[in-house]
Amino acid sequence: MRRLLTILGLLAFWSGNLAAQSAWDGYRDDDRLTHSLREALAGKESLARLGRLTESGNGRTIWTVEIARTGGTPVDQRPGLLLLSNLSGDRPVADEVLASMIEKLLAEDLGEERMKKLLDEHVLYCVLRPNPDATRSFFTAPRQERRRNATPTDDDRDGRTDEDGPDDLDGDGVITWMRVPDPAGDWLIDSEDGRKMRKPDAEKGERGTHRLVIEGKDDDGDEQVNEDAAGGVDLSRNFAHAWQEHDRATGDYPNCERETHALIEWVLARPNIAAVLVLDRHDNLVNPPKASSRGGGGEAPGGGGRGRRGAREPETQVQSQDVSLYTEASEQFKKLLGVEKADPEPADGAFFEWAYFQFGVPAFASRVWYGPGPEKTEEAADEEEGSEESAPSAPRRGGRARSGSRGGDDADRETEWLAWNERALNGAGFVAWKAFDHPDLGEVEIGGWKPFVKTNPPASEIPALADAHLGLLHFMAEQFGHIAIQEVEVEDHGSGLYTVKAVLTNDGRLPTAIRQGQMNREVLPVRVDLELHGQELILGEKMSSINSLDGRGGREELTWMIRGEPGSRVTLSVRSQKAGRARQEVRLDG
Repeated sequence: MRRLLTILGLLAFWSGNLAAQSAWDGYRDDDRLTHSLREALAGKESLARLGRLTESGNGRTIWTVEIARTGGTPVDQRPGLLLLSNLSGDRPVADEVLASMIEKLLAEDLGEERMKKLLDEHVLYCVLRPNPDATRSFFTAPRQERRRNATPTDDDRDGRTDEDGPDDLDGDGVITWMRVPDPAGDWLIDSEDGRKMRKPDAEKGERGTHRLVIEGKDDDGDEQVNEDAAGGVDLSRNFAHAWQEHDRATGDYPNCERETHALIEWVLARPNIAAVLVLDRHDNLVNPPKASSRGGGGEAPGGGGRGRRGAREPETQVQSQDVSLYTEASEQFKKLLGVEKADPEPADGAFFEWAYFQFGVPAFASRVWYGPGPEKTEEAADEEEGSEESAPSAPRRGGRARSGSRGGDDADRETEWLAWNERALNGAGFVAWKAFDHPDLGEVEIGGWKPFVKTNPPASEIPALADAHLGLLHFMAEQFGHIAIQEVEVEDHGSGLYTVKAVLTNDGRLPTAIRQGQMNREVLPVRVDLELHGQELILGEKMSSINSLDGRGGREELTWMIRGEPGSRVTLSVRSQKAGRARQEVRLDG
């Protein structure tokens, strides 16, 4: 029977529900994505280089792409922007958007002046699909949403691993939901639309009538359902900032997984990375952090704050001096993507929080696709309305339920989703509830949203999303600090004695070290070296440091007194981890 159901599931997966399936046909599995990257980079050796981060637990290669025109300033001395996609594993749209951005950058071959400047003066570091073992479930039957990697985990602590996961009980090729009658349950069937499930309203005296459970049965005979599925660790929660212990999904300790450990080592080996953009399930661009009214910081970069650790703890607060970086990026992002609202999602152990709090650089998080907006009425047809993501009808395994949008009205948002499903997918994204005689739970109904429908848009939307994020990439690159040596003056005092003055400036938007980078001492000060060629230094330092130069014209004046031969030269050399380098020879005029 199991073999028959498997065969039926495979047939349904590949040939059934053609309308929904074709909408996502443009998504690329590991082999197709690798082929596309190699094809995009072919003949572009002076612009881009393909690298290997590590292999996943199941032996899948995690690729990196470095994009910068070679020549001139060494690539590892240029301000760098790191782009990372889909750590959660259930957002292949993020991989598609990042891959499309890479393809667009290389296809244009620096034809646009802004593009030339971007890749002549900066470097883009891209890491694609760092959780390939979880993402694989998007491309295999039965299709199911999964965030955990391939590390075997004994979730129910019975001495066995991965022995009781979801099952495709009705053989339709997808893992959906079961609504189980239960007077102590947390859900109600909506009286106006039987497809919808909602929470009971206690103020109206309502009580729950059902439990929502991922489709499956008791495979290991312990009277529990789906309590020990395949894998693993949610890589988007495995990083060493606000990491949650006593949670099986977060790993045994921070950065314990080969994928996360390799990523951290790879980033630390590139101290020129000056900003980070993560394309995944989190957001701090639609909901940027705000300055705290108590002073000293702001909200966590996840945008929703974190009350459980206490709002006053500095390690969970964006420094007030850094908040404007987020608000300006947010304004640009919302214009590009046309999004105005998004529900916050907890970001404990997330990479982008580690990048800000521990690595000390601005770290931005985009959810990539924020779900459909409501269908416009005739009266509002000429008005632009932002789109937003809402809570799913029930929490996903390895994830968390999120509050509804528009004042927390989950029912209204679910209505929007169902209307979008009808007009965009011809209804194929939702499986009608059907009765099923469950071997362990008795009479239940199986149905609900198909996997990935509410987290990944049809492939037709990817080009527009890639263009919007490419615009954000340009905006971010244009904010980088830019160190320069200006206003060099030499005063001759006679007898071979000279005073040399120089003004260092930062004409970029970003300081050479943001406030958090200064606080955690992760970003090195600007280093200024005076190189003598037989002269004698009378006053001043051969090597001096500046903690940080503010953006938008920050200045620092340095003075030296030197004894040397008229006409001889000294060299000023300035190095900044995040804002590049400058070098200038100075002639001692006699």
